[in-house]
Parts: sequence; structure tokens; C-alpha cells
Amino acid sequence: YFPMLVDEDVSFGSFKITCAQREDLSGYRKSVLLVDYGGEQRRLIHFWYNTWPDHDVPVDASGAIMSDDILDMIKDMNGMCKRLGRRLPGPPIIHCSAGVGRTGTVIAIDTCQKQLHKYGKSDALQTIEMARLDRVAIVQHACQFLFVHEALVQYGEKLGKNVVIERGIHMDSAEAEAAEHAALLLAREEDRRAERAREKATARLRLESQQKAISKGERRV
Repeated sequence: YFPMLVDEDVSFGSFKITCAQREDLSGYRKSVLLVDYGGEQRRLIHFWYNTWPDHDVPVDASGAIMSDDILDMIKDMNGMCKRLGRRLPGPPIIHCSAGVGRTGTVIAIDTCQKQLHKYGKSDALQTIEMARLDRVAIVQHACQFLFVHEALVQYGEKLGKNVVIERGIHMDSAEAEAAEHAALLLAREEDRRAERAREKATARLRLESQQKAISKGERRV
């Protein structure tokens, strides 16, 4: 619903969106979009974390949770808000597909970061429970909750001072559920690969059968 290339524009009804600037960074893309509607133009700074799969979390090549890029993006976003100051018409708008899983994860990390910076401690579970009073199902999966915790641990290390990140007994069940979720996703992917292999094999056999039929017809002629 937005243009990918600089100077490219797309239209949806009376809305026209033009990409004025684009910068590809590690894990995410930052763009300046111009939105025209009814003779009015607004400038939108868009941060797109385009390497985060739905219902999951960013991982490195070994499958380990990787929070560096999301921490960098949140820092970039907050820095932009601080520079704009009063010129910013409102708070940043966070969204994904359903607006609960990845959206809630980013909101939880950002909120808990501010708690760590201000108070030196944070409780991710309590923060998420409070957020769910406003939006049900915020932070959708156990693996996303673990991602919040890992990101906070890394952020605490970057602060260079002692901080307290509450773990609690809920982390054990979250880790178990995350492992089960990861195994389920892997099984589904293996099923999809097997199905694609079967489809290719069926198509190949069909093609060979057609070629044989054509060859027999040519010999009869």
C-alpha cells in the first residue's frame, strides 16, 4: 500500500502516496512518504521492519533470537521523535498485519526500555498485561514474549549500568511453549516442502507422459 522506490507513487482512490526518500538499514527500511489527499499533503516517516516473519520473531542463521536490529530501529524512531519535538502531531503509530503480535512486541520493548532507563528495572509480563487492557492479545506468542525479554537484557547491557529485569516463573512455561511453537512451524514448513516436491514430481510425470504420447503419434505418421 506504499511505493517501494524513490520518486515512485501509488494511488488508492483519492489518496496518492509518493516515496520521497528511502534508506535500507540492517533489518529495516526507513522511508519518507508524501501523502496527498483533497489538496493537502502530509509527510510521513515510515519505519518498516521487513525481516520479521508473522507469528514469529527475528532470528539469526543459527536460529537464535536476534534483537539487535529491532533495538536499533526503536532507537532510530525515538531519536526522530525527539528531534521533531512539538512539530510531531502525535505519538508514533505502530502496526503489522493483525496489530497484536509484532505490534505488541515493539510496544512492549519500547515501554520497558523507558522503564529501565528511568527506574533501573522493568517487568515485561506486567507491562504486557497492562497493554492488554487496551488491546486484547497484544504480544501474541510465547516466542514473542521471550523476544521482548531478550531485547531488554541486551538493552540493559548497552546501558552500562545495573538493571533489574523481572523473570519470574512464567518464563519457564513461555520457553517451553516457544519451543513447541518453533517445532510446529518447522513441521509445517517441512509439510509444505514435501507437498511442493510431490507437485513437482506429478507435473514431471505428466509432462513425460505427454511427450511419450506425442512421440508415439509422430512415429505413426
